[in-house]
Amino acid sequence: VENAFHDTACFAVAEPSEFFAKEKRMLAKAWDYLPRIPFEKVDALIMDEIGKEISGTGFDTNAVNRFWTPEMRRPDGPDITRLAVLSLTERSRGNANGIGMADVTTARAFERMCFEETYPNALTSTATLSVKIPMVMDGDRAAIQAALKMSCVADIGAARVVRIKNTLCLDRLHVSSSLLQEVENNPA
Repeated sequence: VENAFHDTACFAVAEPSEFFAKEKRMLAKAWDYLPRIPFEKVDALIMDEIGKEISGTGFDTNAVNRFWTPEMRRPDGPDITRLAVLSLTERSRGNANGIGMADVTTARAFERMCFEETYPNALTSTATLSVKIPMVMDGDRAAIQAALKMSCVADIGAARVVRIKNTLCLDRLHVSSSLLQEVENNPA
């Protein structure tokens, strides 16, 4: 089982007769080690980048609790109202799989999209949500402003905003002042 930093956290050896029981226990441990946004409620999550080398869906859907259908959401995962994706990684070579789960993106990300690289996953899996085009804004600032506006927070100064590089880099978060007290109370 890997931890959030892709290091081996633990492992088990099983006889064939005990395989399923041990596998069930290891899966429970894997869920405990799963990287995730450490807040129950986020009004706007800003992801600097997504890419196929980060995850098959461009980002770790478990980390941000965003999936193809609402039924797949984990009750213990973060409730993220709006998701903004600012760019695609260079290594993704234009594969923007996952962009469809965002609410807003940038023209820069859209222009990097290569449909020939992006669509095969959707065609073979028949899951089309991940390749749909979200609202496209001119730049980062406009995309962030749109995510905040669409989060429907009455007082924008109280918005619960988190910005991350990508879902592989959850050891460093940028948070709005409205989340600072939670960070101070739960430093781990």
